[in-house]
Amino acid sequence: MSTCPICREEGGLLAEMACPAKHSFHSACIEAWMKNNNYTCPCCRIKVKRIFANVEEFLKNLKPKCSVNYSIFGRYINDFPLDWKIKCIKHDGFLLHYIDDKTEELCRLAVKKNGSALQNVPIEFRTPELCRLAVEKDGCALESVPEHMKTPELCRLAVEKDGRALESVPKGLKTPELCSLAVEKYGCILRCVPEKLKTLELCRIAVASSGFALHYVPDHVKTQQLCLLAARKDKWSLSDIPRVFKSRELCRLAMSHKSEYEIYSVPEELRTPEFFSDIINDGNGKHVIRDFQKDMNREFCLSLAKINGKFVQFLPKKYETLKFYLEAARLNRDAIAYIPEFFVDEVESLLE
Repeated sequence: MSTCPICREEGGLLAEMACPAKHSFHSACIEAWMKNNNYTCPCCRIKVKRIFANVEEFLKNLKPKCSVNYSIFGRYINDFPLDWKIKCIKHDGFLLHYIDDKTEELCRLAVKKNGSALQNVPIEFRTPELCRLAVEKDGCALESVPEHMKTPELCRLAVEKDGRALESVPKGLKTPELCSLAVEKYGCILRCVPEKLKTLELCRIAVASSGFALHYVPDHVKTQQLCLLAARKDKWSLSDIPRVFKSRELCRLAMSHKSEYEIYSVPEELRTPEFFSDIINDGNGKHVIRDFQKDMNREFCLSLAKINGKFVQFLPKKYETLKFYLEAARLNRDAIAYIPEFFVDEVESLLE
């Protein structure tokens, strides 16, 4: 049984190297060796390239979501015969990136497989027909379409496929209708809408799609209702809501999303024990108190425990003492149910 010279383990499919001795290694082992541009045989140190019995063996080694893997194996494609290159492109159009001698046919096959492969097509091959094919497959391929080929029809097709394509639409072609279509599909693309087209209705559509889109709404367009809609949709929206609209109810709604550190976007005068009690009752006490605990002094914690006994289960560590639990229990007997088991018996005996 053959042994891999790198890991010294027996068995498994070994890949042969193109060195005079034809040393063989596990695919994973030789891939790790070569990813740092060590294009030599680990045994004889001769510069080599992998030998693949057929194109199917090569394709099995590809890992689409691993850029390192693609950069290692992609360089082999230029040495393949044309029929192998065609099979590679039909497998993944992005592999066109690694082919030096690109032809119109290879480019068409690549774009037919992956619209985004248009970015790797030489400018001289980017015809109106090829660009349309790319956009039909992937709206965001509009980014790679030459500016003079971006017609109103092509831009609309791109946005219909993917709202994010609005980012690549020329400013002069961004109509109210096209912008509306884009934000319906992807609210945050509101950032690419011209300021003069950001009407209240368009902003409402964007925020209804994604609460974070409020970040791109002009302040003079923001209303109480729009901010409330954003707070319902997204945990990060509170920081973009004008102070004048931050009511206790709206802030409480925003806090219901288990948002990290958004408590500091709540006006200081609203951060009362009563407000935190509401957050605890809404089921988000653990997250909010964790983020705010460094600013919770003993007096504040006791006031909160008096209002809501559930709070003691989220106590900042510095207050997890028998003395504090006893004080909390005296202020609110309901707190006993949330005191750690280690302290319960002693607290109850001291209360008697």
